Amino acid sequence: MPLAVAAMICVCSPRLLHAESDDTLMLMNRLNDLDAQVQTLKGQQGRGGAGAGPVMPNTAGGGAAADLDVRLAQIQDQIRTLTGEVETQSNQIAQMKTENQRMVQDMQLRLNDLEAKVGGTASPVAAREEQAPSTAVPAEASQGGRLGTLVPGPNGSVPAPASGGSPEKDYETAYNQLGQGDYAGAEAGFSAFLKRYPKQALAPQAAYWLGETFYARGMMEQASAKFADTYKQYPNGAKAPDSLLKLGMSLGRLGRTQQACLTLAELGKQFPAASSKIKSTAAQERAHFKCQ
Repeated sequence: MPLAVAAMICVCSPRLLHAESDDTLMLMNRLNDLDAQVQTLKGQQGRGGAGAGPVMPNTAGGGAAADLDVRLAQIQDQIRTLTGEVETQSNQIAQMKTENQRMVQDMQLRLNDLEAKVGGTASPVAAREEQAPSTAVPAEASQGGRLGTLVPGPNGSVPAPASGGSPEKDYETAYNQLGQGDYAGAEAGFSAFLKRYPKQALAPQAAYWLGETFYARGMMEQASAKFADTYKQYPNGAKAPDSLLKLGMSLGRLGRTQQACLTLAELGKQFPAASSKIKSTAAQERAHFKCQ
């Protein structure tokens, strides 16, 4: 998908630039025509109005010169107007080129970051984690989540889903439920995945996303516990920086600001090369919690 977006940027923006360039070319042609008329009128003016032709209805004496002056003033006024339009469009084209370059560079950085994360042998499931569900602070009313096709058991718990036949399939099913807002279903799916495949390569990611299913529902006690466990179990895993970040955020929303600040500070120490998104979010959280 990022490649498709990049292609759209590279295709659509030049078309807009081309359209603007055509408009500018038309204005320049009009300016050239008007400039030629000015030169002609100045020549006629210098000859006292002789040979004005059809442009001058009154060719007698001072009337012809006066008509030339009026016509010349009108054309010069048009030239000033067109010159302003040309300058405006030139500025717009320059801004569009700058914006186009910025968008292309930004997309290239995203692609480079994605390639660095997933490598040449990464699975499609892992690659799609670049488009992870939103981690915004959940609303207080979002405690229940949506259950989708999973029916709660007698004690209110969601039964573990049946295996899809492979770790990748089970992981993808739970991940899709999380992205669709089926937090209870995703919780059941990731929990079942970790029980079935505790040593599988996707286990660190599954443990992290399990914490997200609680965080998204405002269940900060469970979220903080799961993020802490994930970091302890997989300190070098792909989601270790994310786990520390969300642990700090969860603790802060539980009112444990001192612990939250210590966790966010530890994030900076342990992962100085973390992504810019993680660093910027951590900085915002530290400012929000007034960390020293």
